[in-house]
Amino acid sequence: MPISARHARLREATRDAHAVLDGHVGGWFESRDGYLAYLTRMHRFHARLDAAVAGIGPLARPDFGIAARADRLAADLAALGAPVPAFDRASGPALPPVGDAAAQLGVLYVLAGSTLGARVLARTVAALGLADGAGATCLAAMARGDAWPRALAEIDAAPDGSEAPMIRAARATFRSVRDHLGLELDS
Repeated sequence: MPISARHARLREATRDAHAVLDGHVGGWFESRDGYLAYLTRMHRFHARLDAAVAGIGPLARPDFGIAARADRLAADLAALGAPVPAFDRASGPALPPVGDAAAQLGVLYVLAGSTLGARVLARTVAALGLADGAGATCLAAMARGDAWPRALAEIDAAPDGSEAPMIRAARATFRSVRDHLGLELDS
């Protein structure tokens, strides 16, 4: 599938941040305890992001499935017998900007793109005995979804002048996920 010029520029602008995060995420899936820690941290990220989005814009649209992730992550934690930790949604690592459509599209670029990695990670957690409805509901939903091509269509249809805020928001999203996971990385 050929990629658009805008997609190519977004990919290039986020290449390093993406590679660094990808190089560390897999380690969370090597054991059940690591996976539980990942679920807990990603639940916090998505619950805080949902609160910031407040039901407005592309990130809130049900067809992308982003807004459902916090609930699915909480269900996975519960299915594995782990508590869903309480936290102050207003405090924690910086969230990416979500105040306008262009910024939300930059966040969507990263989060919809994560559905591609979810396909691999869903197979990895299957080796831990986890599956849809049994601790891996969020990954399973991400893996079978079609958010990525639809997100790219939205990104490509955005008006001129949207690209710079998209890139800033995409980079900020990678940083925010990294920080929510507690990774100490240079990039």
